[in-house]
Amino acid sequence: MASVNFIIGNTYYKISDASAKLEKSGTYPKVHDWTLYVDILASDADLIKKVVFDCGSTFDPSQFVSYCPIKVPGTHYQWRFQTRQQTYGPVSVKIVIIGRGGTVLRRDYLVGLSHGGKESNVDTFMERRPNKALIPVPMADVDFGIELELSTSTYTSSGDVVDLIESNAGVDVADMTHDYTAACNRNDIWVLMTDASLQCSVARPDVEDCNKFEIKSPILRGGAGVGEIDRVVRAMGNISSIKVNSS
Repeated sequence: MASVNFIIGNTYYKISDASAKLEKSGTYPKVHDWTLYVDILASDADLIKKVVFDCGSTFDPSQFVSYCPIKVPGTHYQWRFQTRQQTYGPVSVKIVIIGRGGTVLRRDYLVGLSHGGKESNVDTFMERRPNKALIPVPMADVDFGIELELSTSTYTSSGDVVDLIESNAGVDVADMTHDYTAACNRNDIWVLMTDASLQCSVARPDVEDCNKFEIKSPILRGGAGVGEIDRVVRAMGNISSIKVNSS
């Protein structure tokens, strides 16, 4: 038998009534923004196959499944299965942790709706069955898009970036850094556009990170969309000065 410790908790942020979206009846503002998580306290989370968050019949869908944990920033041994939601009231969630061998552990959790959220005491999951191989999870066949906030040295122009992506990734890219409004309205091709929030490097603003731009994807779908992102990111890897803008 193998075992791993875990913690259940949630983050919390209060949204103003003016900014909150209404729930599906159109009556109540969803002012409670929270991320419910199961943190695995181990060097890796391979003992866990998936975590199911059952939020109840008022949610559509009622269940959210997390297969791929992310490493919690600033830690060496904490991996997070999570779901982020917005609600207008308190929620009690049934959490199901399923191990690689098929062992199931169930826990009930009342989401904390106060500053800082809340966190449970350390608990233990024990896999009582032989482990099975983890298999790839198919990408959901849904539409999505991404935005990357980037910068290059002043010696690399936005036109250089466009040419390199088009020639190496086989996608259409438009340099629309001259027309922000038009760029926002394009969702059929990759677009380079301005982003006023980006800043130059403090150390050497004359040279480093001062060609600032955002690259926005078209509407992508499913696994094919992920593959297209991979090609674009790999193509940008051929630009020595390109980096994620730290501002």
